[in-house]
Amino acid sequence: ITFDSGGKIAKNEFSKNKTGIFCNNLNSPSIFGNYIMDNETGINCQGGSSPHIANNTIIENNLRGLMINYLSYPAVVNNLFVDNKEEGIVVIESSPLIYKNLIRDNNIGILCDKSFRKFIVAENSIFNNKKFNFYLKNYTSELNITGNWWGTRSEEHTSELQSHSFISYAV
Repeated sequence: ITFDSGGKIAKNEFSKNKTGIFCNNLNSPSIFGNYIMDNETGINCQGGSSPHIANNTIIENNLRGLMINYLSYPAVVNNLFVDNKEEGIVVIESSPLIYKNLIRDNNIGILCDKSFRKFIVAENSIFNNKKFNFYLKNYTSELNITGNWWGTRSEEHTSELQSHSFISYAV
């Protein structure tokens, strides 16, 4: 489904598509209570869109659960991002609020690339992602990732295991 304006997308199932839900052109739909699985990308937000994405199950997509790019500002609250083959969430040149989500069993939990805008990742459970829980690449702005659950309370255990890295920098 493609959205170029506001509105509501609620309590639907999206599967076997290139993109389950596509938000573009400064739109701000409410996307809640949906089951989004087995797409290439579950939800794609771009072009300045600012949807409210809440209480969705976004699982088993062939690339990523949520792509946030090109100056988008979504609020991503209380969703499940589980077992997406590559990333649970990708952020590129955008400023989302990512709050109280469960992000686990993806290849990378959250990938942030080429971003120069401030965004917040708070009170999420981000753990058991295969390669990294949080991967930061080409980032030059302020980032708040406090108050998240990373799968362990032990700082030693977290820093020793690459899969439990809080932040990793790529050159």
